[in-house]
Amino acid sequence: MSRALKNLNIEPIILTQKTASNQQKEEVIDGIKVLRFDCGDFVDRIQKFNNASEEEKQTLTDKLFKPSDIENTAMKLAKEFHLFIKENKPKAIHVHNSYFITPYALYFLKQNHDTFPTTSFYFWSH
Repeated sequence: MSRALKNLNIEPIILTQKTASNQQKEEVIDGIKVLRFDCGDFVDRIQKFNNASEEEKQTLTDKLFKPSDIENTAMKLAKEFHLFIKENKPKAIHVHNSYFITPYALYFLKQNHDTFPTTSFYFWSH
């Protein structure tokens, strides 16, 4: 999608989260700007869980996850979204493969930032 937008002379910016394997905050890939938000290690823990065998998953659940993980990660992401939207004023946001955190982050963004910057369109995809 980003390449198609770029071909239409629309400058996309890809937003994602930092992971253990990629701590770079900003880079350009194939001419497209990529920003990584630091929202903790929740994504890494989900990946570790998903890569585990069924037997391992039984013991990993309590070790890897806490009841507050989704809320804490979404709050961090909401703050990052707020700063990004305020600074960049995007006309559209397309969300893909977000590990179900983004809807919560958008909710917290609206609830916690009285200067909630609206965009023209939100796209949801997974």
